Amino acid sequence: MCAGPHSEVRAVGPTTGKHQVYGPADRIEVLVQAGKHLARAEAGSPLWPGDGLLPPINSAEAD
Repeated sequence: MCAGPHSEVRAVGPTTGKHQVYGPADRIEVLVQAGKHLARAEAGSPLWPGDGLLPPINSAEAD
């Protein structure tokens, strides 16, 4: 997720010291999982920020 769609990210396991390479297929998998989580959250109830929020910084432009 932290790099472009065609990039590889190399990570080192903190306990094993082994190198792991994450590529485009891994990025797609993470995006699919994130989409599933959002779909489940939205299916349970509408995504609504709630009541009692602070007004916009420049409320004159919001009207």
